[in-house]
Amino acid sequence: GKLNMSYTANFEVETLVINCDLEDFFIDEIQFSGSKTVTRQKRNDNSNPQYTMELDLSITFEDGTVASRKGTKTREWIEGTLNSNWADHVFLISGSWETNFANGNTHSTTITTPLRREASCRFLVSGVLDLVRTNYTGTLNYGDGMCDNLALFTNEDGKELEIKL
Repeated sequence: GKLNMSYTANFEVETLVINCDLEDFFIDEIQFSGSKTVTRQKRNDNSNPQYTMELDLSITFEDGTVASRKGTKTREWIEGTLNSNWADHVFLISGSWETNFANGNTHSTTITTPLRREASCRFLVSGVLDLVRTNYTGTLNYGDGMCDNLALFTNEDGKELEIKL
């Protein structure tokens, strides 16, 4: 198969859009189809660098079952931009995606409060995800900005569970 790639650069608004499409692409008897688009902006509406990825991918197995993932994720570089001090880089991540498994299960994830990723911490320090899974639904809260390995999961009944990451 083929991986077709193209790009468009707009120097006036300082963006680069990269498109990737799969054409008759197989690994052994498993077919991969779909596309991925990456948009890089030097300055978004907040004057920050931003990277957005849109994915629409399907996998067809030898028995005819299909798994897929579709969604968008955006990473905005909000602090420490374009300097050489790696430790002060801070990103906000937003987006949503849905995964359909070959067994019929569907999982969806939506970032309802942007996830904050600080380069000086190995864990997400804040942000909230809405999770819909086969056997449970709830929210995952990464906290109030403190660098720790804890998150709080709250299920659909309001029961809270602290999770070590």
